[in-house]
Amino acid sequence: MIILGLGSNETPELFWFQQALFYLNSHPQMRVLRTSSVYISQALVPPGSPPEWNKDYHNMAVGCTTSLSPNELLIYVKHIEKILGRMNSARWAPRNLDIDILAWNDEIIESPDLKIPHSDMHIRLFALLPFKDILPHWEHPIYSKSLDSIIQDLKKTEATENTRKSSPYLTRFMGIINLTPDSFSDGNPHLSLSSVETQIQEFKDSNLIEILDIGAESTRPGAQLLSPEEEWERIKNFIPLFQKASQTFKISLDTRHFETLEKFHALCPVSFWNCVSLPENTDHLRKFAALKIPLILMHHLSIPPNPNDTLKTSSTFYLEIRKWFQEKITDLNHLGIHEIILDPGIGFGKTPLQNIELFDHMDKFEDLKKPILIGHSRKSFIEKAIFDGLTTSLEVKDEATALISWKLVNLGIAYLRIHNPVAHKDLFKILNSIHISW
Repeated sequence: MIILGLGSNETPELFWFQQALFYLNSHPQMRVLRTSSVYISQALVPPGSPPEWNKDYHNMAVGCTTSLSPNELLIYVKHIEKILGRMNSARWAPRNLDIDILAWNDEIIESPDLKIPHSDMHIRLFALLPFKDILPHWEHPIYSKSLDSIIQDLKKTEATENTRKSSPYLTRFMGIINLTPDSFSDGNPHLSLSSVETQIQEFKDSNLIEILDIGAESTRPGAQLLSPEEEWERIKNFIPLFQKASQTFKISLDTRHFETLEKFHALCPVSFWNCVSLPENTDHLRKFAALKIPLILMHHLSIPPNPNDTLKTSSTFYLEIRKWFQEKITDLNHLGIHEIILDPGIGFGKTPLQNIELFDHMDKFEDLKKPILIGHSRKSFIEKAIFDGLTTSLEVKDEATALISWKLVNLGIAYLRIHNPVAHKDLFKILNSIHISW
């Protein structure tokens, strides 16, 4: 396996990593197999450097295969750095993206432009720890020492707190909380404060969920849409729970109505507006712009979705989604909304097969330079496209959801919206232990 090291100390660091993964995956001669946790380390700067250079570095490793030669891969990763805006600045100055080739299986490669293994890797804990996440039993071919041995020797001379694990995954996981009696997978006509409190605690115990995505209106096919007043009636009694939860989680509000968002945000801080359908009232959008909250923009043809109203069958159907995003982004920018997260809208205006095929075309949105969110959890395309229309249990849907999530994590998708984090952690643990890729 070939191991690449990614580093960044220019915000938004994780976005640069996600973009790099898109470009790595989009090359026809490359395949990303695994990604490490993200680690944070103190910047390496010489004495007398400008204070603004002293920014913590985010670091991760990527395991991949390729039919490119080492020098061809070096040219390609430098090309990725360039198209993502890497400048030829001073050596120790902050930079948005570094991509280094750390190892090429157990080979030793030396050329005027390239040394593999990376010549400084053995003295950089911030490179070794992510590397170990991917290949824990790798042995350095020059020093004939295991990673564990090199790391332990380095820890004797370097303060371990200088490098710390930030997150187990590059992807941020959102836990779905439906305050609805009629959602397609987990609507609850007997919803109570205690049941929602239990769900929040389960999300907390999972150590995977960072964001609660709260919705009170079902958008399944045939659902009865709510007025802002009806929606607020479903939400208001749960506000104290969410106020408490906001001390642990970021809050995403899944609503079409700015009035609902405004009321909620006045009582409990909202970090994301998950807006499945933009309001026609541009005054509401201008007011929203003033809140400086990221907007999740979801592609759809109708709300609620009509299973008979889908994108035309075409091998390039995803270009229609891309065009729709471009037009909406332009409109939103004119209204002062610039922090936008793109949701391709799995299950909304696509055939079951198109929903599956979308997962292989995430790189087609990379030049829009926006984070991507995928909401695939428990959706009907799993039964229709994967299980040939057979009815499946929630347990099977959760396993299928987690398998798809594994692929999306390794693609560098920024956000995944899921129901069952425990199923994800269990499956991820298995796949990590046997080094399985999609």
